[in-house]
Amino acid sequence: MFWRRKRMTEVGRSAIVVTPTQPFLDWLQSVDPTSMELTLADLGIEPTIYLIPECETPEDVADCLRGIRRDLSEPVGRLVSSTRNVANESKL
Repeated sequence: MFWRRKRMTEVGRSAIVVTPTQPFLDWLQSVDPTSMELTLADLGIEPTIYLIPECETPEDVADCLRGIRRDLSEPVGRLVSSTRNVANESKL
């Protein structure tokens, strides 16, 4: 045979899939007029996926989320801040 059977390597990680909700879509449409035609289905086509340490139970996931909440919310905070700055500049 021209190929060899390879062992599958297990990666000790879990994944969190972040999909937008209606409040996010409402906010997006309020700050970006070009997004008015978007739907939740559109936003959910390519969700954001975060790899986290391996979790065996829902409690493990909750503990991990508490530990990385700041890391997940920081980019959103910067986005909201920059959006407010752009909105304020457009009012000038």
